[in-house]
Amino acid sequence: MKKLSILTFTGVCIVSLSGCVDMSKVVNTPTNPIVTEYNGDSVKIQVHGNEAYNRRPVEIDTALANTTCKKGGKKAEYASSKASVAYFRNEHFFLCVDS
Repeated sequence: MKKLSILTFTGVCIVSLSGCVDMSKVVNTPTNPIVTEYNGDSVKIQVHGNEAYNRRPVEIDTALANTTCKKGGKKAEYASSKASVAYFRNEHFFLCVDS
């Protein structure tokens, strides 16, 4: 009975520890920009923002905004950025203007 208790305790410890994740690796993992909203007149691009909050969009962000605005025959023009510190994200707002 005592041996079974030790084995059970050991098993529970192993299972508990296997669920631990190094959050610094998760939080610091850059992701590709994604379109979160598009309505033909504007587009919002969400990017990983752990490196620098409130930063201006980089080339890949602007390229995605331009690709999205081209669907309506327009080009993207940067308007503003918003940081979500709690989720390590930046959201860039672009206006879709006539080419």
